[in-house]
Amino acid sequence: MDKQTLRFTVLNKRKNIPVEEQNMVSEWALDKLQKRAEFQAAQHIGIYYPIQQEINLLALIELYPNKHFYLPNIEYGKIKYRLIERLNSLVDAPFNLKEAPHDSPSIDDCELYLIPCVATSKHLRIGYGKGYFDLFLKGKKGYKLGITYPAFKYDYDLQEPHDVLMDDIL
Repeated sequence: MDKQTLRFTVLNKRKNIPVEEQNMVSEWALDKLQKRAEFQAAQHIGIYYPIQQEINLLALIELYPNKHFYLPNIEYGKIKYRLIERLNSLVDAPFNLKEAPHDSPSIDDCELYLIPCVATSKHLRIGYGKGYFDLFLKGKKGYKLGITYPAFKYDYDLQEPHDVLMDDIL
């Protein structure tokens, strides 16, 4: 199986996940994540705005007001992580996303990145195929934690030279 086929297959399966199951998996992920040493130690965390039935971790922002959370904005074709000052201050962005306002402070490297994955294969992230995260994460020191549904973790050999591996998958 290749990445494109896997991506297409998983996105079609994900469309059919009932909202109750999405919420259950999001709660499970929140619980597991909060117990991880990487999360507990991090003060600057890259999070994502969930789209297309992705696992929703936004509750972390309200649960941990003393931590700083950043969203990946797409600016000039590249990712730039910007501080989320308030959830209600987010603005509409391409791909049905929400972003932090472009005048919000940015950060060069977070201590922890929570990276949405369509699927994973070992520590390889399968995303939407645009390459934004691979380009951004190359050379970053922050811990890279891929977030996907347990059912979408695979064991194929799909890595390409440009791919940046996750440090772990939740």
